[in-house]
Amino acid sequence: MLGRAGRLLANAIAPPLFIAGCGGSGGSEGPIDPSSITLTLDRSSISVTAEERSSTMPVESINFRLSRVPDEGFVISANGSDNGVLNGDILDTGETTFAIQLRFRSSEFMDAGVYSDSVTVSVCLDDPCTRHLSGSPKTITTQYTVTPVKVTDSTESRLTGRLFYIGAADLAWDANSSRLLMVTESDSTKFPNSLVSLDPMSGTFSQLLSLPFIPKKMAISGSGSYLYVEPRFDGYTNRYTLPTVTLDAQISRISDELSLSASEIAPLPEAPLSYAVALESGNTPFRIRIVDDQTPRPNSISVPTPTPDHLCSISPTVLWGSGHGFFAYSVDENGISQTTYGASTNPIGDVLCGSDLAHTTLVLAVDPSDGTIARDYVPQGFRALGAVIDVELDRYFLLVSSPTNQLELRSFEASTGAVLETVLIYGLTADDVDRIVRWGADGLAVLSIANQVLVVRGTFVAG
Repeated sequence: MLGRAGRLLANAIAPPLFIAGCGGSGGSEGPIDPSSITLTLDRSSISVTAEERSSTMPVESINFRLSRVPDEGFVISANGSDNGVLNGDILDTGETTFAIQLRFRSSEFMDAGVYSDSVTVSVCLDDPCTRHLSGSPKTITTQYTVTPVKVTDSTESRLTGRLFYIGAADLAWDANSSRLLMVTESDSTKFPNSLVSLDPMSGTFSQLLSLPFIPKKMAISGSGSYLYVEPRFDGYTNRYTLPTVTLDAQISRISDELSLSASEIAPLPEAPLSYAVALESGNTPFRIRIVDDQTPRPNSISVPTPTPDHLCSISPTVLWGSGHGFFAYSVDENGISQTTYGASTNPIGDVLCGSDLAHTTLVLAVDPSDGTIARDYVPQGFRALGAVIDVELDRYFLLVSSPTNQLELRSFEASTGAVLETVLIYGLTADDVDRIVRWGADGLAVLSIANQVLVVRGTFVAG
């Protein structure tokens, strides 16, 4: 037997492992010629596969053989890159054999992709290694393929997608630059406290800004010229110009709202520099206020607990909100004057604005003048999670959870409410879903409360 096993450290030379020889017959034979002993291996490449986020840690071994054991002993060392390889061991396996066992990184913490490494194994008669045996060093190449999580049961052309683990707190589609913009949490492993963009076609992320605060909410103005970002704790709104993402203004709240944080921000479509913001804090009354440029309108309105999670505007005189209830607020030049319609029922989720109707995940269509329910398309026993409407396409996309907790994405004809198609969605649970965003001509993005982003596209979305 070779005698001892040694430890291989990835991306660094392992502590040399000295293997004692068998001893010689003595005399004047002199030093051993290292070229007289040959090193061979059973294979020079490794290929392993795992699904991302599956907690799999592949392990593979390669066997080495010496033509004979040197009388004076020898040293085994190894080093390599660590893109996919985590670490390994040098194992004693026989009289003239040893093995290199490689452990690969857990796929739980890796994105889908191909990770290649090279590990060099040297066997010498001395330390430092200068007298290599014949065939030393040997190079092992590895390819670790992490496959994407399955996100749909549909055919690739009908609907395909990826689940990204970016640590996003909120997202919006920037139509002018054809990119998804996201703000990330402080615990994001890739871009903490940042504004990032995602090219949904290639899956490529870019950091646009490192933010000096923890972001919570974001929105793009109706004109597409401005980006609003709300900090988690600070009492102001950051406004950036697009597409340069240059800080344009920091808009402070009025004095008694400085301690409040935003639960939602919604630009007003007919006023590029105006927006509505829903504010919340521990012991302070919840309220919604409208801001024009950097000037708050004087009248705000206190709202039920908890603050609406979603707001949208369908005209200069009506603002819709939803969360634990569904509400319409009357808007004028002085701000918000009253609640014109309210239904404090079950949690509703998104409120969506399109054409002359407000759309929600619980109520598909509501007459904005009196709140009359026109259609309700969440099946009995199902739970509505999020929705998005494409007015030009006349499509309404609804994400629901079935009684068995299976997520389903359903499409409707928005004008008639006719059910068109249903596909199953994997990778998220019902409690994960925060909101859905429309992107491009055939894409949807789902933000989860676990800060993941599911991006799908295909003819299912294109209509």
